[in-house]
Amino acid sequence: MRQYEQAVEKAVYVDLSDEQFGALVNIGIAAFQNSTLLKKLNKGDYESVPIELQKWTKAGGKRLKDLVHRRAAEAGLWAKSAYVSSNYQLVEKQEPTGILKAEILAPIIASFSGLGEFLAGSGPVQWALATIMVCVSCLGLVFIAKRLREQRL
Repeated sequence: MRQYEQAVEKAVYVDLSDEQFGALVNIGIAAFQNSTLLKKLNKGDYESVPIELQKWTKAGGKRLKDLVHRRAAEAGLWAKSAYVSSNYQLVEKQEPTGILKAEILAPIIASFSGLGEFLAGSGPVQWALATIMVCVSCLGLVFIAKRLREQRL
């Protein structure tokens, strides 16, 4: 295992996280040293590595299912820490996001729209569901009001 680690350490000139280093060690020495992946990586193109990993799914000229799964796992390992930064980089404060964005409200509204036909009747089940929906809607409004108040502070 050490020989594979040393090969990656020798060939790669950019900073890597532990996850990224582990993904590259699994490739193999001969294939890695002359690869397009290595050339792109040493130019700082971190984003192309998961795509390049998918090229190594064959052994003996045949595509192997296990290698496909392994490369997908390595791409996931790589993406887990896609950005490497130095210890001296300042952390930017993240601005609060709005609670009333369409991306947040659309699934909530869509979930209520499907219940309209079911609630058209006047039986006890429909009344119970209507009561639950009103309660949940009130709780949602309280939650939204609370989040808006927190953002203003």
